[in-house]
Amino acid sequence: MPQDAAPPLLSRVFYLIFIFIISLFVFKSKLNDLVKATYLTMPLMIVLVMVGLLFYQQAKFFIAAIGALIVSAVLLYLYKKKLSWQYYFATFYVAVLGLCIMIFNIEI
Repeated sequence: MPQDAAPPLLSRVFYLIFIFIISLFVFKSKLNDLVKATYLTMPLMIVLVMVGLLFYQQAKFFIAAIGALIVSAVLLYLYKKKLSWQYYFATFYVAVLGLCIMIFNIEI
């Protein structure tokens, strides 16, 4: 395997599980909403980037649709839990940033 090759799918899955476990501890903690909302940007962007990597050969519209479904699910969760506006801002920030990365072909 070349030195600069992407990690196999199994290691990506373990990485997502690891981030999910850390996120559970952060969101269950007594930190204030601003810190938690700021933290939300990292796992959400990781999930969107992993979706982009997984479906790299597909059409951009398909990748954007899956990303929109993920962001919509997060927004629905935020609405159901009645969380503060900071979480919505963080979610929209990540969604716009991910869309700009995709539209302008920014390599990450």
